[in-house]
Amino acid sequence: MGLGVTAGQVLVMFCFMGLGAAAGRLGWIKAEANAGLTQVVLWFVLPALIITAFHRPFSLSQLGGFGLAFAVAMVSYAVTIGLARVVFGGWVADDATRRALRFGSVYGNVGFLGLPLVQALLGADGVFYAVTGVTAFNLLVWTHGWSLFSPRAATSWRTRLGRLAKNPNLLALAVGLIVFLLSVPLPGLLVTGLDYLAAMNAPLSMMVIGVSLSALSWRDFAHDGWSWLGTAARNLVFPLVTFGLLWAVPLGFDAKLAVLIVLSCPAAAFLVMFSLAHRVDAAFGARFVCVSTLASIVTLPGLVGLAHLVW
Repeated sequence: MGLGVTAGQVLVMFCFMGLGAAAGRLGWIKAEANAGLTQVVLWFVLPALIITAFHRPFSLSQLGGFGLAFAVAMVSYAVTIGLARVVFGGWVADDATRRALRFGSVYGNVGFLGLPLVQALLGADGVFYAVTGVTAFNLLVWTHGWSLFSPRAATSWRTRLGRLAKNPNLLALAVGLIVFLLSVPLPGLLVTGLDYLAAMNAPLSMMVIGVSLSALSWRDFAHDGWSWLGTAARNLVFPLVTFGLLWAVPLGFDAKLAVLIVLSCPAAAFLVMFSLAHRVDAAFGARFVCVSTLASIVTLPGLVGLAHLVW
């Protein structure tokens, strides 16, 4: 796909976000309804998208590419976790702000923004490889990410594994891998239903993000220097780590681009949810997520354009 077409697709996706923001501002979609839509996307739409991406005849080369892409995603997370610990170290005096910066700079919005973008740009083949980034995210966010907010009273491994076992994305991945590895032919009506659900992902996910952003005012975060510093790390510096790793591995362009997009997304909303769960002030987390998401309107297309030029 050419750079011009790619830029156009990205613009369309962010227009969906604008529609969601408008609907939120006008009061058409209130917070309660948006929370319900979030659950619909999380439990029905995203799993359908993942399963349809894996509904294909088994290919050893694709399996090898999937494994390599997953390895890149895990190494990228390992490097950025270390960098975040160094960059946002003791010089960030406030403990809650320091934890939020470390979390938000590492973990991006892979499901509600990354997968829809990949789906729009690269289709099912791109989603097949993008799922590696989603899998790495879910494995780490409930272990390392959760521990960032409770280092002295970390949740037991049994509890964390229980959360992973109930994660709809990982459950869908398990089903998808079985379908792919065994070349299981799904019934036609089931495939049609899954396709319909998967087609909802891009517009619905982006509108959910837009509604969430509509509740915030520019005055809430315009002068928050920590949010902008965290955004620079999450949206630019850390994605360049992934860019370098992908440059060095023998993957096709579409596979590299899919992984780059999901690992370059703005700060994850999990930052706000985890702050609330640990009774930490979530105001800074909300500002960080908002600044990072708005900045991604420029940074994500820029990274995609860089990939087209260099790879």
